[in-house]
Amino acid sequence: MLGGVPELKFQRPSSWTSGGVEAPVCRNCDTPLFKPRESRWIELQPGDAAHLILARAVSAYWPACTATGGMLLAGGTQTLSLPFKASYCGEIAASAWRSGKYDGDPMNIEYDRKEVVRAREWLGRAPLGSSKVACVDNSKPKSELPSPGTRCAEMEFAKRGRPVMSVSDGGISFGVSSPDGKPTTVYIWLDNRTDKPQSYSVCCRASFLNQIEVYDSAGQRLLRKGEQAGQKICDRELIGCGCSTWVLVAPHTLQVVDSGDLGDGYLLSAGRYFVVPLRSGRKACESLNRTLADRSKVKAANAVMIAIPE
Repeated sequence: MLGGVPELKFQRPSSWTSGGVEAPVCRNCDTPLFKPRESRWIELQPGDAAHLILARAVSAYWPACTATGGMLLAGGTQTLSLPFKASYCGEIAASAWRSGKYDGDPMNIEYDRKEVVRAREWLGRAPLGSSKVACVDNSKPKSELPSPGTRCAEMEFAKRGRPVMSVSDGGISFGVSSPDGKPTTVYIWLDNRTDKPQSYSVCCRASFLNQIEVYDSAGQRLLRKGEQAGQKICDRELIGCGCSTWVLVAPHTLQVVDSGDLGDGYLLSAGRYFVVPLRSGRKACESLNRTLADRSKVKAANAVMIAIPE
């Protein structure tokens, strides 16, 4: 039974004695050669064969490129030697691809059925709390906006999507929504059920990533770009903060405090994904550590589903 995207490891050339740069692998990303497909299972019968296709782009060589000495499939000991000299100047794409005749395989059909069940279990169904929804529009003075309440809720939900919320922690919970027609755009909501104003620190194009987790259609949590590169980038460590500000949320009020595009933090190909809001009191690196410890046991809850078209 084969499924998912191959885990690749690259050997250093024999000329290296120390140091070197790890090859950045982009899993299931679009390439000039082909468009990736969502992962499905293949059942190999006796006498059948599976193939790994390796392609090199012919382009001008740049001295800064890094050479590879060989390639391994993760978990194996046999080296698959490259039939040509190779180097990389950017990301190496590893994608799941299959001939169309496997689309009707029983494992594929079962996979689709489980996807439907998973969506029902994960999508946020809990009603919103009693906090009043506040309008957020930086192009207008606050005096021109309606007071928090039903009218604001209608306006905000129509513009930004209805949020799904995390479990309340000390009277504070975070939520996430995505508007129709813009699947990679996400909004972060803060529900302040306490009797005091609560502040939220915004770092443009970065801080929203601290409040979400993204899962693929198979239920696996996706690593952010920094995590994939093996860098020590954790939940509260922000990157490339081009601007910063503070948002104050009044007591017993629910409002949008942050937003961003998933492409700023994730490498996403066509398919379905679950975006999950995180609780406010989690510890630094908790998401990454849980994922690395045992990905099969990391489960999403109260998610919003997005679909990126082909």
